[in-house]
Amino acid sequence: MKRKTGTRAAIAAMFGAAMLLASAPAAGAGTIAPEATEAAEPEQHCVQNLDTGSLVCGASDEALGGLVYDETGKVLIYQPNGTLSRAAASTAATYVIGVLYSYPNYGGSTRVLTGSTPCSSGGAYNYRDLSLIGWNNDIDSFKSYAGCMTKIWDATNFSGSAAYGYFTNKADLGSWRNRASSIRWQ
Repeated sequence: MKRKTGTRAAIAAMFGAAMLLASAPAAGAGTIAPEATEAAEPEQHCVQNLDTGSLVCGASDEALGGLVYDETGKVLIYQPNGTLSRAAASTAATYVIGVLYSYPNYGGSTRVLTGSTPCSSGGAYNYRDLSLIGWNNDIDSFKSYAGCMTKIWDATNFSGSAAYGYFTNKADLGSWRNRASSIRWQ
């Protein structure tokens, strides 16, 4: 079973405990096999602005654009790499820099990272310690936007024995699954 950390792990633990209590047999009815009590972790989909730290979460990726607008008044701009314009950043927009996925092939929970300046216009963003946002050792795939490329390290502060990147998109990190502890976009 995949190891989870941070807020998502706490939610999963509460959800699992509720499922265990709800499925407990009546007295004398027998026991439940351990694998039957294990609940699937609910997916979490969040947008975090790398400039301000603001965080908005919803039930699906599709709902995030409306939730971000309602919360911040900003429109999410997904600029695929290769189709970037040099237009000045609008104060009513926030650019998607990258999307992290908890499972291969862009599946599972997501963390959409945004910023005020696309990488194609000189923006550069990072997380020195992914545990601070609950994503330490939990990235299985990623996408980069707005002219950004992504690089991950197996330790905090962009250190460790190895690094992986820079890449635009990776559907499956292979041996790098669940290994990233710091990340940079440029």
